Amino acid sequence: MDLPQFVETHWAQAVRRIEVLTGGLNSETWTVTTATGRYVLKSVPAHDAGFIRGLELAASLDRRGVPTGAPIRTVAGSLFERTPDRSVALLRWVDGEPLSAADPRSGARMGSMLARVHEAGATEPDDLETWLRILPFGDDYLDYEPWIRPAVENTLEATRELHARSRMTWVGLHGDPSPSSFLVRGDDTGLIDWGATMFGPALYDLASAAMYLGCSIDEAGPEFVVRAVEHPGSASGSESLVAGYLAARPGMIDEVRLGFGTYLRVRLCVQAGYFAWRCANDIRTGINSAEENQQGLRHARESWGIQT
Repeated sequence: MDLPQFVETHWAQAVRRIEVLTGGLNSETWTVTTATGRYVLKSVPAHDAGFIRGLELAASLDRRGVPTGAPIRTVAGSLFERTPDRSVALLRWVDGEPLSAADPRSGARMGSMLARVHEAGATEPDDLETWLRILPFGDDYLDYEPWIRPAVENTLEATRELHARSRMTWVGLHGDPSPSSFLVRGDDTGLIDWGATMFGPALYDLASAAMYLGCSIDEAGPEFVVRAVEHPGSASGSESLVAGYLAARPGMIDEVRLGFGTYLRVRLCVQAGYFAWRCANDIRTGINSAEENQQGLRHARESWGIQT
């Protein structure tokens, strides 16, 4: 694909400069400079429904003042353009420095921003069984390591029991809120990379962010929320995350107390299944070596508390 010509044709922007960005595990990205500014060009497989949902949610949140790297509409008025095998979008550039799990201040900022996103993207609960298809419970690669399939089966049962007891809040989910997706500029925070977007329980985003901050199942016990709320100054990164979230959404405290541990298990099962699939099929998109897939699976295993 001639990228400068593609951009000029579909967005009427004459490209002055285009550079490869470090892509995600499932996408290709470029920095594009035109006469009107700097943008990100993002390309994913054409069948990636999460990418399209992400463009729609990012655009909706952008209209409400949340910096999301929202898509620029094509000359035909679409949020993206499709080729025979790719979906391609031109995204607004969001200034700022990415957060880091190593920075103790990151958790509170991530929690505050997720609360803002969830407030703006609230929706009615949908069918839980349909949503639980994010868990890869029927796939052969769950036997890549012996602990994965039982963990998924037990997590499915626990999640169903939780929802049978309590009503969970559903929102538009970012889906994969790692620290590097949060960009900070002064007092402003943006949230980019909306390729895993879906609608689902708010706790899934909160648990996903906590996972990236190193939260383990052992840490997320009954006293986790108490420590987060009552001792925010001495809290871990994941506790600061929850404290920042609840400071903005105090009405969620009972829900977080009841369901955070279960949703951390859900997120770790998704992570384990994803990296087991990549390992079993030797998928190396977005990485330099097969060892990086093993590292991702090892992190999920250790966060679950399983030693080998």
